[in-house]
Amino acid sequence: MQILGFEFELPAEFRVEKISSAGAGSCIDIMGKNAGSLAAALAEQAVAVGFSESKQEAGRIKLERGEQRLLLVHDAEGLTIQTYDPTTLPRARFDGSAVLLDDLRFECGATSIAPLRETYLHDKHLRSGAWRLSGVSAPEVVARVLDTAVTSRSLKRGAVFGPPRGGEEVWSGEAYSKVELVKVHATVESGVVLLEIDLIDNRGHIGRKPSEQ
Repeated sequence: MQILGFEFELPAEFRVEKISSAGAGSCIDIMGKNAGSLAAALAEQAVAVGFSESKQEAGRIKLERGEQRLLLVHDAEGLTIQTYDPTTLPRARFDGSAVLLDDLRFECGATSIAPLRETYLHDKHLRSGAWRLSGVSAPEVVARVLDTAVTSRSLKRGAVFGPPRGGEEVWSGEAYSKVELVKVHATVESGVVLLEIDLIDNRGHIGRKPSEQ
């Protein structure tokens, strides 16, 4: 079994029940007793090929290698392997102090931008992008993105939410119409802001038959 570039031999007492994928992510459901030991063996092999364990709690092991993520969730009946590998995706686009997604340009006022990845799920008409920004605050970025969505697409501004008390420093908001939705998340990470934007655009698909989309 190939998992994020390394080979893992599945013991005979386990069987693959289901495999699904979407964008840069995949999910493998494996059935079999004593799945906790299987998760531990898989985590050990992942560490041997360069992953590091970022979090472990009852029934869950999370590992990282660069941008790649591996999540192992197990119970008495089996193991679910979730992978995320954005290295297969194109870089998110930017221009100067602005980020670009589809035909939208969001001026962020950042002093520097480190692009992450852009994804597109054709069946959901969903395009997503992520960037790390310096020189601008998270709430300011959210406000700027929503201003662009409202003025350039005539969307309605929704609520903006700040971080919960004692929780992660993340601000989020959205702007929408009957056929479009822009969702934005800005998370403070060690002096920079992780900006994530989702754009759902159904303007060209309303009224079409499924075979025409």
